Amino acid sequence: MRDDRENAVLKGGHEGMKRKLLSGNYQRVKAISLAICLLQGMIVVSYLLGIDERLRHIQYIGMKGLYIVLVLLLFIFDWLMRDREKSYCALRHFVLMGYVVVIVLWSVFSTFFAQVITSDISIYILVVFGIAATVRMRPRTSAIIYAFGYAVFFVGMPYFQKTPSYLLSHRMNGLILNVIAFMISWMFYRYSMREVQQRDIILERNRELLYLAQHDGLTGLYNHSTIHLKLQKLVEESRRRGTVLTVAMLDIDAFKHINDTYGHQYGDQMIKALASELKDFFVPKVSVGRYGGDEFLLIGRNMTAEAMHELLIQFQQETTVAFSCGVATFESHSVIQLIDEADRNMYMRKAEKRVAISAGSEEAESTNRWMQ
Repeated sequence: MRDDRENAVLKGGHEGMKRKLLSGNYQRVKAISLAICLLQGMIVVSYLLGIDERLRHIQYIGMKGLYIVLVLLLFIFDWLMRDREKSYCALRHFVLMGYVVVIVLWSVFSTFFAQVITSDISIYILVVFGIAATVRMRPRTSAIIYAFGYAVFFVGMPYFQKTPSYLLSHRMNGLILNVIAFMISWMFYRYSMREVQQRDIILERNRELLYLAQHDGLTGLYNHSTIHLKLQKLVEESRRRGTVLTVAMLDIDAFKHINDTYGHQYGDQMIKALASELKDFFVPKVSVGRYGGDEFLLIGRNMTAEAMHELLIQFQQETTVAFSCGVATFESHSVIQLIDEADRNMYMRKAEKRVAISAGSEEAESTNRWMQ
């Protein structure tokens, strides 16, 4: 069972992985964009403060314009990504990947314009490696983005870099850069995917452990400690807010005789049958838990004793197991006092039954109804 659960999580698919990584990618892309804006802003300021005549060249006007465009795109990107509903997950992923493409293209054109006074491609290198190290993309997506960026870089570079040796060097370095960036991106993506998958498996196991800790193993209902704790919280709420709270204690008639006569396995089957019927009939209107043995505790929040009695009478007509029950309404009781009152009322009901019918006929009724 454990292996099947792990395999199901591991086969969740790339779509589920994109949803898991989307929030982290958004924060990382925004961080790297802010870093690029800061770096490029410093470069633009240095151009503005410079006295070189070449700084008035059209390429530098273009670099300043690219910087303004990048800042505007960052604000638009942040607006589109922030506080969007989960139903827009696919759209958000598309916006994020589109913005990554824009950043790559921006770095390519900034590198083009920079060729007038420098022969390096540092802006392109910083952006591509920054994206590879921070953004978790599917290998196919990252390959397409890097290949597209390099294609633009390869085709456009001759128009800005006229020195053949520099041109060849830039093209070769750009190719090596993108191959390494793709490998880094692929490695980080696999690591992140495995991390998220393992986290999902751990969360699933924790949910199972929590369920086992709160529920009875035989019936699947709340166990003794959980139903007792739930009642304690509701008692405190009723005492604080003055809300109505009613409990009912219920157990199977002649259960000891049934166990002694037919065996504990048969008795367990009766308990499971009654628990299943209680769950189907009362939940979620009433909280139901196995209090111990063949006893069940029912908690009716905002429910009067009359309403609980009516539900129990209706249930008694539909169930296949004969039982007795007692009802108590919270007034100023403690939890123990409230349960004791319901328990006393249940045993009073049992005593009334014994007066009405003999013990033998009662046992036969319980057994016969169960065997039908």
